[in-house]
Amino acid sequence: TIINGGTFNGGEAGAVISYGNTIINGGTISGKYGVVSKINGDGDVGNITFPETSTAVVTAASMAFLTVATNGSGGTFSAAGGTFNAPSLIGRAGEVDLVSVFTATGGTYNVDPSKSPANYIPSGGALAIFPTEIAGRTTYTVGANNIAQKAASVAPGEEIEILSGAVVLNNMPEGVIVKNSGTRQIVVNGAPVSAGDQIEVGADPINVVPDMDN
Repeated sequence: TIINGGTFNGGEAGAVISYGNTIINGGTISGKYGVVSKINGDGDVGNITFPETSTAVVTAASMAFLTVATNGSGGTFSAAGGTFNAPSLIGRAGEVDLVSVFTATGGTYNVDPSKSPANYIPSGGALAIFPTEIAGRTTYTVGANNIAQKAASVAPGEEIEILSGAVVLNNMPEGVIVKNSGTRQIVVNGAPVSAGDQIEVGADPINVVPDMDN
């Protein structure tokens, strides 16, 4: 099944429920649960994929992803794109290891996908915190390419915090502050920024200053 758009409202249930392979390229998805992946009576495992180019927006009252487990196995998910807003990232009906059924290599989230409650980002994956239009709220973006694209449109004076990954940011606006809280070096407009440092994008040259909190 391929979903390229449309509006899906699950009410008090899941908006999109899959027993097979489902690719979600776009659409507005809402409900108590955003997307639900199950195993059918024949043992076929449902798998829901959000490609890197997905523009889907999932808004759930309870959790964005719900896996339904049978005999220790559950429906699976992979998110390389999309936007996900819910109090909890993922939950389960039945017993299954959530890390085994969900992987985030991209996408934007209102909760930290590296601590929800486990880390669903593969080792070495990139994660960054971005400001939102609502004061005091942030979003988490996964994937080096997604981070780079989003960073180029951040307004001067705002701060981006890189939590993990070797990220390269080009065409950054003057006045943006980039903090490297990860363990690997990042690059901002051609200037290397070591772990624990931060950079304020200026004219030329760029200033790299130590992060005094570390």
